Amino acid sequence: MRPVGFLVVGQNTVRMLPVDGNPVAERLIDLAPNLLERLQVMMQQKQQQETPPESPVI
Repeated sequence: MRPVGFLVVGQNTVRMLPVDGNPVAERLIDLAPNLLERLQVMMQQKQQQETPPESPVI
């Protein structure tokens, strides 16, 4: 048997650190969920800024 990688446990995350392979590709895969979440937050903030506030009904 030979090791495939190591599990790295950090603050609220668990990552697979491969022994061989392409570490750049693995890193991109690890970062993808965080990146998507940040993009969603940025899009929501931009949409809120572009939406004019509703005027009160009198």
